[in-house]
Amino acid sequence: NGGQVRNHFVKLKKHIRFADGNYGTTAVSKSCGNVTIGNISAVQTVQLRSFLTAGNITITSNNPAFRVGSSSNQGTHVFNVGANACASTNGASGTPASGGTLGDINLYDINIYFVPTVAGEQLGTITITDGTSTATINVSGTGIKKDQFIIWSDEYADGKLPKGKIVENAARATSNNNITYKSSNESVIAIINDGAAFQAIAEGEATITATAAEDNEWKAIAHEKLFIV
Repeated sequence: NGGQVRNHFVKLKKHIRFADGNYGTTAVSKSCGNVTIGNISAVQTVQLRSFLTAGNITITSNNPAFRVGSSSNQGTHVFNVGANACASTNGASGTPASGGTLGDINLYDINIYFVPTVAGEQLGTITITDGTSTATINVSGTGIKKDQFIIWSDEYADGKLPKGKIVENAARATSNNNITYKSSNESVIAIINDGAAFQAIAEGEATITATAAEDNEWKAIAHEKLFIV
């Protein structure tokens, strides 16, 4: 009809979308389960869709027990999204580790590690932002206290004590926590120094129980040993 057709270009906004299609601050939650203090959980992975335009994305954790991209560093990770980030739905997947360019990638993984330093339930939030939109991952896990063990001194391997012997370092804990002692028969082996040592005072037998108390990191432990005077 004699009219003119002009091309109209619409600039696509950047966006963050989880691979399952959800958006928003409560879209994804991950539980890291029970992990012993100082250990690292099996990696939890959340998959994101790539962005429609190039730029940078920043991934942070608000709790140092939950680490993204690396099990050894909480850190703030910044990734460059390449100009070809809007790939086909069958594009190759990739895993951000410590920075880099995400180009020609349609799906990529955010790895989450739980490394508790205290006991009890812990909560955190992983935030992913491109400066325009934001997505968050709610994370949780429970730190479990470590097991400790009692090790008796080789000097007392046979359990024999001469009468009058004072024993101050019969055992130690792998936690290096203080040891206290109890005697099953204080007429044979008496506990002295407020439980920190014991003394053989008469012939006979007594079972000595060495105990290391629990603390914020270690479980309590007790171990018995028979002594003969």
